[in-house]
Parts: sequence; C-alpha cells; structure tokens
Amino acid sequence: MAKLEQISATSPGYRDVEQRMARIGREQELERVFAGAEADREAGRHEEALEKYEQVEALDAGYRAEVIVERRYEAHMALGQELTEGYAPASEIVPRALHHFNGALALKPRSAEAGLERRLARLYLEGEAQYREGDWDGAAARLEAVHAQRSEYLGGALVEMLYEAYVRSGDAHREAGDRQFAYEQYRKAAALPVADKTLAMSRMDALAPQVIPTPIPAPTPTLTPTPLEGDGTVQVLLAPDAERPVPPNIEIVLDASRSMWAEIQGQPRIEIARQVLGQFLDELPNKVNVALRAYGHQYDAEQGVCTDTELLVPLALLDRVGLMTHIQALNPQGMTPIGHVLAQLEDDLAKATGQSVVVLVSDGEESCGADPCKAADELVASGLNVQVHVIGYAVDDAPVADQLACIAEVTGGSYLPVGSAQELIAALREAVTVGYAVYDRDGAEVARGTINGEPITLPAGTYRVEVLAGAPLVSEGVVIRGDQQTTLEVMTSGE
Repeated sequence: MAKLEQISATSPGYRDVEQRMARIGREQELERVFAGAEADREAGRHEEALEKYEQVEALDAGYRAEVIVERRYEAHMALGQELTEGYAPASEIVPRALHHFNGALALKPRSAEAGLERRLARLYLEGEAQYREGDWDGAAARLEAVHAQRSEYLGGALVEMLYEAYVRSGDAHREAGDRQFAYEQYRKAAALPVADKTLAMSRMDALAPQVIPTPIPAPTPTLTPTPLEGDGTVQVLLAPDAERPVPPNIEIVLDASRSMWAEIQGQPRIEIARQVLGQFLDELPNKVNVALRAYGHQYDAEQGVCTDTELLVPLALLDRVGLMTHIQALNPQGMTPIGHVLAQLEDDLAKATGQSVVVLVSDGEESCGADPCKAADELVASGLNVQVHVIGYAVDDAPVADQLACIAEVTGGSYLPVGSAQELIAALREAVTVGYAVYDRDGAEVARGTINGEPITLPAGTYRVEVLAGAPLVSEGVVIRGDQQTTLEVMTSGE
C-alpha cells in the first residue's frame, strides 16, 4: 500500500494505481470492522457485534458471506434469548426479542431453534394481550403453552401471570356453574412454583366436595382384598349413551393431486373421499373447531408448482356446509408437496387453544424433493401442541408408506392405511379419538392410551387419569391393583 501511495504521489493517474489503492483500502476496512465484530462477539457484546457484521455486509455482501450469516444469526438468537431469560416488563421486552428471532429466521428460515423461540414469543404476546383484556381462558391456554416449553420464561414473570389467569379462569367457570373445569384450573394454579398459593388452594378446597370426577371407575368385584403390588391394567371406555369426545381443534389436510382421479372399484378416489368426509363431518360435535387445507388443486402437475397448497377454511367453529362446498369444488390436478404443507401448519393452528389434531389424507409420496420426516421434526420443534395422523389412501408402495408413517411417528400420531370407503371412515374416526394420560402421585405422566383402546399395564398403585378432551376430564385417586383391570367410563363429551 505504501508503494502504491508513493507512485500515486509522484505519478498521479498512473495506470490503475488509484483503483488498486481503493480496493486495498476497502479490504483493510473490511478486515478492521470484521476483527472488531469478532472481538465484540468473544466478549459477549452481541449488539455491537451484530452492528459491525451488518456493516461488513453493507460494505461487501460477498465478504466471508457464510461466516457473516452465521455470526448474524448467532447474535440475533443470543440477543433474543437474553431478553426472554431475564425478569423485566414483558410488554417492552418480548417485542424486542421477537424482532431478533424474526431476524434469525430471515437468515435461516428452516431453523427449528429460531422457529420455536418466535412461536413462544408470539404465544406470550397473544396471552398477555388476552390477560389484559380479561380473556382468562385464552390467556391461560397461551401462557400454559409457553410454560410447557420454557418454565423459566421471562425469569419467572410468566408463572405469576399464568397463576392469576388460571385462578381468574376458574372463578369465571365456577360462577357459570362449570365446577369441574373450575377445579381443574385451580389445581393447575396450585401446581405452579409461586410463592403464595393460598388463593388457589382455598378455591380447590371449597370446590372439592362438589366435584364428581367425570370418568367413574366401574367396580371390580373381588372375593378378597388385593394388595397394591405387582402389575394391573387400566382401560378407559365411552359410556353407551355418552357423546364421543374429540380434540377441540381438527385440521383436515386433503390430497387433491392428480393421482386422486385413480379409481377404487370403479369410483375415483376423490369422489370416495368427498362422500366419506361428508359423513365424517356430520358425525362431529357442533362445538369442535375445524380447518380445511388442500394441496395439488390449483396448478396442473406439468407446471411443477411445489407451493400448491391453500388453507380453504381457517380454524373456526364447525361449518359443515362451508367445508363441504370447498371439498366438492376441488379439482385434483397437481403435485404432492407434503413437506411444504407441513411447514404451513404452525401458522394454520397458531391461535388454537388446547390440543390440535391434523388428519392428513394422502394417496402418494412427496413429489417436490422435500423431506416430510424432517418437516415433521421442525413442526414438533416449533412447540405447537399437535399430532398429525396420516391416512395412507390406497398406498401400496412400502417406501411411500414408510415416508407417510414417519410423519405420524415424529408427531406422536398414527399411520392408518386404507383401501376402501369403509376403511377410510373408520380411519377418520380413529384419528379424532381422544386419548387419556395417566399420572402418578408426583404428577409425572407415566402412560397414555386411547378411549375404547386396549388396556395399558401399570404397576399397582394410585393414579390420576385425565381424558384429553377440550375441557380435560379428570379422575383422581384411581386405584390399580395387581393382576386386576380397572375400568373407567367417560360419561360426557367434555365440552
């Protein structure tokens, strides 16, 4: 550089000296700013480091491009996580954190870590807004979803807000006469690690004599008392006159790719699906929320459009006519972009309260090169409370079936192969059959099963059984004895 400066001074305009000096000066400036950014990063000064990395990119977008992207991503994540881990006024902190998580995702759109952080921040902000509006059920559901993923969110500030939301929700339901749900909200509040649980505990004590658990153990006659040792079984059945409980939120994802015109016993698959879905919707209770998404229906397969999916009916209270209108209008013609479809589910169900179930009906494999199993992993990592049940519709190819089954396995759902209208309606019913969880004396979940499913085996002891319907149905003090079966009956729909 010194020699070039000497030449420039003695012979102005000589060849390309000025350009070479400018280039070297720019490179030196890039090295200087980058070195400063690295020093700030090592010292934990993430804000200063991010500013310098962005300055480097502005000077030369090609300079150490991959490293700069990685460093900027790290800085955004560190800044966002620092904000959500500290105890501070959330209304000021979380929007700033969300800004950084959005920045991280702009750099790495498929980052499961950044996606989870963004979802938690969004859920918190929605829950906080509902809390301030007095929507205690909505606030409790959203704050509960954050707490389940990150119990120390905002340094414990979340727990205090969730405690009050639970108690206020319980109060509202108690005044409305829904004592069972009120008791459950008080119980959840009392289980939180807050300094003073007096209010929740006193509310529970007052309601306890009035609450009769909905699932009732059927008496098991014995000739002699059986000790609480060895292994026994528990089974949960639907009472004969009870309305079938279903998850509070259901999204139907329907394959409308070109292959749905293939026939089963002389009838197109899409026509069978339309008829069966009409029957299925008629069987659902009126108070369930249902969404409808389709794929492969907007563009011809020859166009190779791998974003061909559409949320036809957003999640809302069941509208049978509206849903069937869209289903009848589908014209199967396009690709099968299953990976892309799975990536849309987080937004589809972002405002769902409680458990969500997705029923994906597909007659073939991913045709756009994505990895549906990986997409399912990313969906789980987002923190969304969802199971994906996959119905393999006339799928005869083993690798295709394995691909579809992986989606279900990763999300905790089931893979249900079908080959006829009768099997399709049976699979749809099974997909929305709610499960139940069994908890030990310490509140730890020890097993899960499905209503009307096979008995599950547990060590003899006393448990709490919770049916996972819209409003959880709880039976406390369920005794399982060695070499015996305990049967519980669900008496209501839980709505």
